[in-house]
Amino acid sequence: MIAVFVREIRKAVAVLRLDRAAIDSVWNENGRSVLWMAIFILMFPAVVNVLVLSMGYSGGLGVLFSKYVFWPLMIPAISLGGSFLVAAVAAVRIFKVGGMDYRRFFTVLAYASIFIWATILWFLLEFFGLSLGRGLFNILWFAGFVWILIVASRLLMWRFGLGQRPVLICLGIAFLAYILINTVLGSVLVGGGYRVIY
Repeated sequence: MIAVFVREIRKAVAVLRLDRAAIDSVWNENGRSVLWMAIFILMFPAVVNVLVLSMGYSGGLGVLFSKYVFWPLMIPAISLGGSFLVAAVAAVRIFKVGGMDYRRFFTVLAYASIFIWATILWFLLEFFGLSLGRGLFNILWFAGFVWILIVASRLLMWRFGLGQRPVLICLGIAFLAYILINTVLGSVLVGGGYRVIY
């Protein structure tokens, strides 16, 4: 079990490094286990960050499900996953990409989201009183999002043969979808106090 986990984490790092063989390997894997691993990689930092943040409050885990603690850390990860699917739909609907498998597209990009695990370090430092400011968190998150878009661009070029212009349009749509999903979910689940940038 642990060996499989370590193998998949190494594969995610290889996807992040734009290793075409690793991207193809993740794309070609079948079964639910790879999808669950992708969801784990995408959601793990959000869950850990919520737990670490809630431990900083006097109520401990009691504040875990406060809409001001739980949702502000979950919404970005959910929005990220939604933006992956919107990019795939844009490629199919606008550029008539054939052979698109939404699950596999999502899985590859979720593997690339391992970059966002770096945000855990920021929350741990905050928990221990070593504040580096919110700017570092925003930089880590934004850099992770941009790198995921780069992985998406390579995937669209390598797997589907899209040119630079169609890829940029798909990525622009994915970026706008991320902002829109984030804003709508934040308004509905948190209210006026929610900000897209932490």
